[in-house]
Amino acid sequence: KLLRPNPGVWVPEKDLTRFTPSLWLAEPGAECSFEFSGSGFCLYTLSGPGCGSFEIEVDGVKHTHCCFDPYSRGWRINPFFAARALDRQMQHHVTLRVLSERPDKTAILAKVGGADLIEKMPEAFQPINLVIGGVLIED
Repeated sequence: KLLRPNPGVWVPEKDLTRFTPSLWLAEPGAECSFEFSGSGFCLYTLSGPGCGSFEIEVDGVKHTHCCFDPYSRGWRINPFFAARALDRQMQHHVTLRVLSERPDKTAILAKVGGADLIEKMPEAFQPINLVIGGVLIED
């Protein structure tokens, strides 16, 4: 049940659909909420040059997750197990918020010797978006 797809804009992302039939891209400031019953869930996010961080709140507990990592020179599916071992009899509430804080992409890529890529392709690394291809609800 999608409760609030705003503020912000969640748009279908057509350029990356080779990964999954449906992808949604959200820019900083975008937020959405949903509820589910089950023992946990996984977000099928994409990691790549245009990713940033998001805040996830599950039943009132907040965490921050960065989708940009040392291997984000190209795009790939990066499953994020957001919650596990929840009470499957309860209704759980989840809110996602795309953050405007910029990760230090140069320092992150330097861990595997790729910091020079940002200088070569600055436009590819400029966005700090969240891209989601699906949500897996565990029973």
